[in-house]
Amino acid sequence: MLSTPPAEITGLYRYPVKGLTPEPLQQVALKVGQTFPADRRYAVENGPSGFDPTGPAWLPKTYYLMLMRHERLAGLRAHFEDETHVLTIRRSAELVAEGDLQTADGRSAIEGFFARNFADELKGPPKILSGGGHSFSDVARKVVSIINLGSVRAIEDMVGATVHPLRFRANLYVRGWPAGTNSNWSAGRSRSEKRG
Repeated sequence: MLSTPPAEITGLYRYPVKGLTPEPLQQVALKVGQTFPADRRYAVENGPSGFDPTGPAWLPKTYYLMLMRHERLAGLRAHFEDETHVLTIRRSAELVAEGDLQTADGRSAIEGFFARNFADELKGPPKILSGGGHSFSDVARKVVSIINLGSVRAIEDMVGATVHPLRFRANLYVRGWPAGTNSNWSAGRSRSEKRG
């Protein structure tokens, strides 16, 4: 059995709100069977989904605002503060929304921003969702997503264009592996399986 060659971790990221800004981390403590702490802890519901926060269950990403269908999200810069639960959203450095996601008023402030600014893309009133330790990942399992930068370079060679690794919205980026090294892992699948 071939062993995986050593690799260097080049970046650690979490996405506290599905579809919003990646937040770089200097270090992270991982637990077996869990995501990065607070990764995709919240989502913005795009119309009624039936999500029950008291019994959270996985739903397809089409129920939420997400970059794949709502590209304008990429123009926002969001930051989530763990200690205060405050989410701030900026556009071109201007503060456009701020709210404590643990309070009704705070969630309402964020929901109001999306209601006003994404009205043409919404299927119903936007709602901030959270289910405790639930992760609004693109897959039902709790995973840590990994992108092999060797595979990204191979994609660039195929398409003849630069591909920014952050577009894959991974938690962990590594360099030093040949392209395709992690494509058949059973414990963690390729990054293309989890976008948000």
